[in-house]
Amino acid sequence: MRNPNNIIRKLKTLTYSQLVAEIDSTIDDSHFDALMAQKFLEWVLTSKTFSISEKQDIISALSAKLSTHNDDLFKAKEFIETFTPLSHTLRNEIETLLSGNFENSLFVFSFCLGIYSQDNPNIPSTAKTILFALARKILRNDISANHIQGNIVLADSVYFRNHITIRKAFHLAILCGALQEKYDALSFGRERIVSISSNSVKPTMHLQLSDENFELGLLQGAAYSTYLAKMRQSEEPGYIQSFYKCKMCSICTIYGIDKEYKEFAFDLLSRQFSCMNITDRFYFLTGSIPSYILSIYSLIFCEIIKLILLSNSTYSILSKNEIRKGMLWGDSISDQDFELCYTLIIEHEEKNLHFLPMDNNSIILGKWMYDNDFSIIEHSKMVALNCSKSSVLGQSANFFGKEVFERITRERLEHFGWKVVKSPVCLKTFKQNTTDIDVLALKNGIVLVGQLKVANCGRDSYQIWKAKQTLMRAVEQSRISSDIINSTPNLLYSIFKKNYPEIEKVEIREVIPIVVTSTNYFLNLASQSNIAVISLDMLIEIMFHATDTQNDTLIVRSLRNPASLYHFPVSSEKVTSEIDQPEFQITYEEYLEI
Repeated sequence: MRNPNNIIRKLKTLTYSQLVAEIDSTIDDSHFDALMAQKFLEWVLTSKTFSISEKQDIISALSAKLSTHNDDLFKAKEFIETFTPLSHTLRNEIETLLSGNFENSLFVFSFCLGIYSQDNPNIPSTAKTILFALARKILRNDISANHIQGNIVLADSVYFRNHITIRKAFHLAILCGALQEKYDALSFGRERIVSISSNSVKPTMHLQLSDENFELGLLQGAAYSTYLAKMRQSEEPGYIQSFYKCKMCSICTIYGIDKEYKEFAFDLLSRQFSCMNITDRFYFLTGSIPSYILSIYSLIFCEIIKLILLSNSTYSILSKNEIRKGMLWGDSISDQDFELCYTLIIEHEEKNLHFLPMDNNSIILGKWMYDNDFSIIEHSKMVALNCSKSSVLGQSANFFGKEVFERITRERLEHFGWKVVKSPVCLKTFKQNTTDIDVLALKNGIVLVGQLKVANCGRDSYQIWKAKQTLMRAVEQSRISSDIINSTPNLLYSIFKKNYPEIEKVEIREVIPIVVTSTNYFLNLASQSNIAVISLDMLIEIMFHATDTQNDTLIVRSLRNPASLYHFPVSSEKVTSEIDQPEFQITYEEYLEI
C-alpha cells in the first residue's frame, strides 16, 4: 500500500488541473489524516498559485472524495480562514512593538529577554520561540563575537525602558502560541472542532478531544515518567552526570559559591538526568555519536547554570574550542565526529531558537535559554535520532533498535524467569514472509508475543503523532502475529521446543500480544485492539513486583492493561477549559492533575 503521506506530498507538486485529476483518481477517506497532518488545506487556501475559484474547485474535489470527513474538512477550512489571519494580525502587532523599541538591536532585545525570562521561568516555550523568531526577523542582528567581546555592558535602565513592551509582546506571543498549538492539535488528530463562528468582532470555537482514552493515557504516561524521575533523583549519578557534577563543583569552588547555591546547581543538573528512562540510558551509552551529543548539551546546560547562578551578565560566549576542551570525551573524540555533532546541534538549535550561533566557531548563551521545560535529554534525542540529517545517525539508531533494544528486553525477561527465544521469529503464511515476532517468551503457561519499537517522542502534537504512527504499525504487526499463532495450534510449541527441548505442549496456555516501546506516553494507544503498548520501564517494574506463580493473574492483567495497576494523579473526568481574550474565544476539553 502506498504511503498516504507521500501521496499528499506529491499533490503539492502538481498544477491546478493535475491536482484536481489526481484527487479524483487517488484520494479516498483513508487519506484524511495524512491530508491534515501535511496541512494540505492550509497550503491550498494560502497558495498564491491558485485563483479563488480554483481553490474552491480543489476543496470541492476533496469533499467529493472524503465523504465521511466532510464536516471535519469544512470546519478545518473555516478555522484556517478565520484564525490564520488573526494569528497574522497578532504577529504583526508583535513586530510593530519590536521595531519601535529595543534600538533596532537583537542584542538589546536578547538582554531584555534574558532578564524577563529569569523573572518568569514558567513562560510557555512556544511563546518564547515565536517571540524570538519575530525578533530575528525584524531587528538588526548585531550579535557578533566582535560586538560582544568589546566589553559592551548594558545598564539595567535598558531593561526598565523596555520591560512593559516585552511584557505586552509576550502576551501577544502567548495568544499566537495558543492558536498554533490548537492548529497542531487539529492537524495531528488530537482534537476536532465541534462548532466554530467566524464572527468578525470575536471569533469563537469549541473543540473536543478526538480520542479521550488516548489523551488520558498521555497524561498518565507523563505522570509515570515524573514518578520514575523522582525515584531516580536519589540514585547514584551515572558516568556522564558524574563528570558534569564534578565540573559544576569545580566552578562553584572557583567562584566561592556557598553551599545553598551549590546544592541548587547540583539539583538542576540531577533533574535533567533523572528524566532518562532505561532505554535512554542504554541508548546514550551504547552509541558514540549520541553520547557525544548528550555530552555537548550537558556542557552547555552547565554553562547556562553558571550564567544564571554565578553571573550578573545576561549572556556569555562559548567557543567551539571551549566546547571541545570542556566536554566529556573531548580529548578522545575524532575531529570528524566532533564537527558532525557540533554542526547537528547548531543547526537544530538555530532552527528551534534555543540559543544563537554567532558564527561557525562560537555561540552566545543567554539567560533567556533557561525555563522549566528545557530538557537536555529531549534535545539530545531530537538531534541524535534525526536520521535524515546523517547516515551515521541512521546507522546508530538502526543498530540500537535492532540489536541493543532487543537484547536488553530479552535479558530482562530472562532475569525474571522467562524462557526467551534467542532471536526474532519470522512467521509465514503460504510460504510467504508475513511478519516478525521480536520477542517470544514463556513463563507459567503465559506466552508473551512482543513487537519492539524505539519511538522517540517529545511533548508536542507533531512528535506525539509521529511516534503514534510508528507504534500503530507495531500494533498491527502484533495483531497479525497473534492471528497466525491462534490459527496454527502447534506453532508456538514447535518454536519453543527448538530453543528449550524440555518444554511440554501443555505448558503453553495463554498468548498475550504486546508492543514494548521506549516511551511511557502511549498507555491507551491500542485500547480498542486489546493489544497493550507498554514502555520497557513499566514492563520491568511489573516483572519485578510479580516474580512468583501466585502473581500470574497480576502479570496477565498488567500485560493486557498496564495502566490498571497504577493510581495516577490525573482525573479520569474531563473538564471544559476556556481561552477567553478580546481577540478570540476557544473552549476545549482536557484532563487535569488531581
